[in-house]
Amino acid sequence: MTISNKLTLLRLCFGPLFWLFFLAIGSIWALFIAFAIIVATEVSDLLDGYFARKRGEGTDFGKLLDPFADSVSRYSYFLCFTGYDFVNGPSDAVPIILVLLIFYRDATVSFLRSIAAGQSIIVAARKSGKIKAIIQAIANHIIVASVILQKFFPTFPDGYIAFVMMVIVTLYTVWSAYDYVSGNIDVIRRTNM
Repeated sequence: MTISNKLTLLRLCFGPLFWLFFLAIGSIWALFIAFAIIVATEVSDLLDGYFARKRGEGTDFGKLLDPFADSVSRYSYFLCFTGYDFVNGPSDAVPIILVLLIFYRDATVSFLRSIAAGQSIIVAARKSGKIKAIIQAIANHIIVASVILQKFFPTFPDGYIAFVMMVIVTLYTVWSAYDYVSGNIDVIRRTNM
């Protein structure tokens, strides 16, 4: 197994570990570990891409595993945010509808890729998808950092920050779905419905 695929498999473990430290334990030291897990997620994502492209370690398995690992880790974080009791902010700082809209986008893009695969077409990653991943990563870091800051500064608006960050993430993610569908409309038109 390539180094790239090992890093991607490692990333699959980060979601459950994040839940354990962020929600289940939740102490200040556990929150710092949760923040480190998010950092490790993004670093492993960058490194597995580096090894796959620059060192020629790309495999068909890795091409399927990478987006799966991204989804498992990010959805774990988003769902943990919906279950977290933010101190200063709206009572429902991260409403589940925001995570559902992100899920709907990912399901749409996966369905589009399946349609394309049936036509022997590969739907390449679009710039909007890469920007979406960056925005989601930044938001995850900011949300966990705000939770940590609130522990030291009791009036810090952790819930408001989480709400605003997740709204930004959701709006851009939904726009990314439109970009993927409109950019691949010919693939959809060729489908026998």
